[in-house]
Amino acid sequence: MTLTRKPRAVWNVCPEIDAAQGIIAQVYKDHGAEAVVTSAKDSKHSKESAHHQEPGDKRPAKAIDLRIWNLFQKDEYKTKEWWGKAMEFSEELARRLNEGRTLGNFYVILEKDHIHCEFSDSTPNIKAFAAGQYGYITKEVREALV
Repeated sequence: MTLTRKPRAVWNVCPEIDAAQGIIAQVYKDHGAEAVVTSAKDSKHSKESAHHQEPGDKRPAKAIDLRIWNLFQKDEYKTKEWWGKAMEFSEELARRLNEGRTLGNFYVILEKDHIHCEFSDSTPNIKAFAAGQYGYITKEVREALV
């Protein structure tokens, strides 16, 4: 099972992100939604971003962004109830990506308009996020930052 990608999403990702496609797609499917990658090694991100999209940076992206507006279609988007479910969804995604740590460390951050999913062999690159940019950081991220 692979992820659907927006046409402009450049799929030049590290092997761990590539291998995680099936898990991500399955979590979305379990919640009645399609997993859509809105950005990989493209778009506009901070210089510290794990997307590595700066001109001349040949490293594959260690992060992808995933659509969230298609989650929980029966609930109004971005209401208090919707955000509560989105936080639970983010926790489940992080847990399933990290089960047994067969692929490595994945960090999931629920931002204002997408989920940022990042692979890292150390701590998440939280410095890449401006203050207040993210809506929720999962338990995995909080523990790594302590």
